[in-house]
Amino acid sequence: MICKEEERHRYVMITRTYRVYIITLLTALWMGVIFYFSSQPAVQSASLSGGLFQKIQKFVTDIPVMGQIFAGGFTEHLLRKAAHMTEFAILGILLVLCMREYIPAQWKIFRLPLALVTGILYACTDEFHQRFVPGRSGELKDVMIDSVGVLIGILLISVILACVKWKKEVY
Repeated sequence: MICKEEERHRYVMITRTYRVYIITLLTALWMGVIFYFSSQPAVQSASLSGGLFQKIQKFVTDIPVMGQIFAGGFTEHLLRKAAHMTEFAILGILLVLCMREYIPAQWKIFRLPLALVTGILYACTDEFHQRFVPGRSGELKDVMIDSVGVLIGILLISVILACVKWKKEVY
């Protein structure tokens, strides 16, 4: 007969195993999404972001100040860069969650730096990959933008996890 403590331990281990699989799968899938978008030739990528920009522009044209801001082509460029940052911020969040699963508690000081380095290396490989896509180029400034996105994601999830931990301790 299994005692309650053994049963709880078994449940915790099974739950942790599923969590590891899910987070790892989500991280790998998100890296695949980034790779997919980077694989699009410049014409296709511009068409996709241009269509999104037009929908946003149509939505905000009636708002007095926003309509003027979204009138120029520079705003579309900013939207594209913000999308890159967002893609990599999500990657930063997922990398931190992955590091929490794979790096044991006694080495937790390395989790955030390793997530950051992994995200930056992926940004570098992403830009290198784009050099081989028709009409695209790999640029250092894009690596920097992507790296800032990773850092923002890491900071965001760190604050959220700290708040959750604090709430558990207080309540």
